Amino acid sequence: MAATAHPLRHRLLDLIDVYGPASAARLAERTGMPLPVVEKHLGVLRDGGLVEPESGIDAPLRWRRVSAQYRTLTEELPDDPISKAVVRAMQAVNRDRHDTLLQTWTVLRESFDEGWRASAFTTDSWLWLSPGELGELREQVCALFDTWARRQLPDDGADRRPVHVLARAVRTEP
Repeated sequence: MAATAHPLRHRLLDLIDVYGPASAARLAERTGMPLPVVEKHLGVLRDGGLVEPESGIDAPLRWRRVSAQYRTLTEELPDDPISKAVVRAMQAVNRDRHDTLLQTWTVLRESFDEGWRASAFTTDSWLWLSPGELGELREQVCALFDTWARRQLPDDGADRRPVHVLARAVRTEP
């Protein structure tokens, strides 16, 4: 989990998720970061089990995701101060990342055509759930995301672009 507690590492995962396997040089170009910095962070992601190198004959080394989707399951962490600090840092990085993506949409919204502006959405609800029901909802939402993420894209000429989809459900009070 500590592997994702850095904004650049999240950006690298996002780029690989959206555009597929890429070389460190290509990722450095897309992020505007120096190649040695990107290589260092790819190593942390590799050590965390989130990416792995792939290479072909006469092809440069490319990095790919080990799994298509990353989910935070904090209940699996040891209950110690260091793990708690890592979780807090990772959650802060995630919140900042999500806020930045939303702010970017807000700033650029008018530059998109009406179809994109009309179909974008945000929603929230207060639900009365037990822990078991919340777990069931989590599995259903994650399965829905997986279905869309793994689908075969139709060759129908539609204007498909990267879309960030986020879901959170936490026990709290209004």
